[in-house]
Amino acid sequence: KNAGFMPQNLREFTVQIRDPHTHAPVGTGFIISKEGKILTSNKVVQKAIGVDPCYARDEIVEIYIPKMRAEERQRNATVAGCMSQYDDDIAVLQLKDDTMSLGQEHVAILGIADRSSNHAFRSYGFSKATNYTDTYSKGTILGDISLPGSQSLRLDPLLLEAGQGSLDMPGAPVLDVDLNLVVGIISDISDQATGTAMAVNAHVLAFEPFMLPIQANMGDVYVKLGKYKDAILAYNDAIDVDPRYSQAWVGLGRAYALIGKSDNAIVALEKATYIDPGSGLLWL
Repeated sequence: KNAGFMPQNLREFTVQIRDPHTHAPVGTGFIISKEGKILTSNKVVQKAIGVDPCYARDEIVEIYIPKMRAEERQRNATVAGCMSQYDDDIAVLQLKDDTMSLGQEHVAILGIADRSSNHAFRSYGFSKATNYTDTYSKGTILGDISLPGSQSLRLDPLLLEAGQGSLDMPGAPVLDVDLNLVVGIISDISDQATGTAMAVNAHVLAFEPFMLPIQANMGDVYVKLGKYKDAILAYNDAIDVDPRYSQAWVGLGRAYALIGKSDNAIVALEKATYIDPGSGLLWL
């Protein structure tokens, strides 16, 4: 059922967010690019720097990366993005030191949770309930849910139900076990009594100001599952977000080839090669 050849290792890319003055942990985040971008909860960043990250200027956020070499574990970051027009509990940080050696294993592979209802999930992070010691949790993604009140959200949040462990760890990744993709970010809203928590659907990253073509990862999953028409739709969604994302064009060409539409495949792969010479040559 798991779509990946190797399950993602949550510990490899999960980080601890710390107050830069006291060095005390305040929450969880996780690395989403080899260039050092980190995804976390807006509320976690606000707790670290004392202001809404959407109004941050040069405030420093301290990052602790447990799985890096000892001399690389403690780093600084600044705010790189947030949803200033919406209230989705999400923020992106950028590590300041570009000399770090981040491998692919240190980067979460993101997806969207639009088809994750009733899928099993796993998460790993630093729990407020245990003074920010690290812990795992697992359970079920029940689906998206509407929140009452005056909040303006880009997308409805996900409702998680824990079967084991605590969900009191805002900023932690939500790994859809069935898809082997990180499809959500645990928010600051949790209920220990019911074992539930809200999570932001990672699909929000496909919209402004982030504009990440994460639907391409969904396309890769659908190809592995043999759902080639779904893959074509996902790759086209990614191309709509970023027409110059060559890997989406490569995936699109591969999916067309697998259903026998060679003319469409050649067009897509030639487009990939035009954007990034060499990217589509193996398939041409």
